[in-house]
Amino acid sequence: MTSPLAALARVAHTLARTEDLEATISAVAEEGRQVFGAQRAGVFLLDEAGGVVPFAAPGLSAGYVTALQARWREMAPAAAILRGEAYFVRDARDDRASPMHDQVEAEGFAALAALPLSYGGRVIGWISFYHDAPRDYGAEERVLASAFADQAALAIGRGRLLATVSRVKQEWQAAFDGLGSGLALVDRQGRIERGNRFMAELAGVDVTALRGLKLPALFQGWPADGAELLTLAQASTERVSCYLDGPGGRHLAVMATPRPEGGFVVGITDVTDEVNLRSRLVQSEKLAALGTLVSGAAHELNNPLAGISAMAQALLLEMPPADTASALQTIRLEAMRAARIVGDLLTFARPRALERRDTNLNQIVRETFSATPALSDHGAVWTLGLDPTLPAVSGDPELVRQVVTNLLVNAAHAMAEGARREAVVRTAWNAEWVTFEVLDSGPGAPPDQLARVFEPFFTTKGPGQGTGLGLSISHGIIRAHGGDITGENREGGGARFSFRLPRDPTRIPRISHA
Repeated sequence: MTSPLAALARVAHTLARTEDLEATISAVAEEGRQVFGAQRAGVFLLDEAGGVVPFAAPGLSAGYVTALQARWREMAPAAAILRGEAYFVRDARDDRASPMHDQVEAEGFAALAALPLSYGGRVIGWISFYHDAPRDYGAEERVLASAFADQAALAIGRGRLLATVSRVKQEWQAAFDGLGSGLALVDRQGRIERGNRFMAELAGVDVTALRGLKLPALFQGWPADGAELLTLAQASTERVSCYLDGPGGRHLAVMATPRPEGGFVVGITDVTDEVNLRSRLVQSEKLAALGTLVSGAAHELNNPLAGISAMAQALLLEMPPADTASALQTIRLEAMRAARIVGDLLTFARPRALERRDTNLNQIVRETFSATPALSDHGAVWTLGLDPTLPAVSGDPELVRQVVTNLLVNAAHAMAEGARREAVVRTAWNAEWVTFEVLDSGPGAPPDQLARVFEPFFTTKGPGQGTGLGLSISHGIIRAHGGDITGENREGGGARFSFRLPRDPTRIPRISHA
């Protein structure tokens, strides 16, 4: 056996380099076995309920460890250990009254040293050394054993504390990152000291790269110096909040609360859905009012227009001079055009109820091309990519046809002035949706106009070329079917308009397109 001081120095050096709890306990067991020349060793810790948890037991069988866990309080060393006293026995086989006698015989050891591990004023467990032959621990060895146990208890207690701190930190970080909103600690200059994953996504960086970023840089339209959020929070010493626009068109509610030690706690909630819902509600109210007005006006206009058209037709039957006949024909055609516009207004204001039945979207596309030869005017070339396995959907065929026709005619019109007039029409499907899309080679649309193309009376066409109701009506029809319709510019030029219809309409809430 090495000298007590050398042994303790080596143990202290080994344990000081080990921070992992399990590695610390394994090092304690192995170093103790070597210091005291034991063939076996065991480190046993007590849990909060007083139960035994074996952490390291080199040389001990699983059966012995299990029996020890169940009976340790019945054993002679238990009382001494719980009092914080070491227990030494020359030959444990001699104690035939021990509840562990059979296990001791089966295990094959003789001498035993059990040393309490005390940390923070309480016994947290013990370490035992087992010798195959009878052995007396002398006075010097007992002092060394107690000193070793104290050193081991310090290392294990520290390891337990670090493990607890690490676990709590991980749990806190998981909760911090798992928040459905942003949270950050910000210094007095507005630099982020720490933030969660929501903040990192907002900034477009990894969470480890958040530190040092300026908070205002994450937002569009951060308040000017005269109404700077952090300045106001610092001046009022209370929470200050405002609404800001973030990247990707997100709307965010931002709250800044001063920290007692300086700086701020900044919380951020994504309110994009709420803002959009509010906008849709406002828009719905406007459309409802507009629909009522349009419906009344359309009904009032129908009769005069019918009278004008009939009168022009009647005068034409009297064979007037050529110049008069030409004027009457113009009157009749313009009256009929106005009547069609009134019809569109009525369709927008009071859409008819859906008449659902199996609808073959591929067939509708083919029939639309056959019935609308003008689609190929100006040399436009159309490529059909219709999925031959496309299933039927439950829909109103005539209303769906109206949407398809509108999208195809709009694409043809968009390409009319271009040098390249090529368009692709595709259908596709998956487990939930059947999809239609048309991609044209036209000029596309400015982003501010593209965002408004489904608004009623908004049109990108020239004066007299459109009423601005086609896409609005199409939007209402598709929404009434439980689907959705979108329009976007294509990378490299042109536009893409598409809609999708649910394969099972009972699973999709139906939305009125009024």
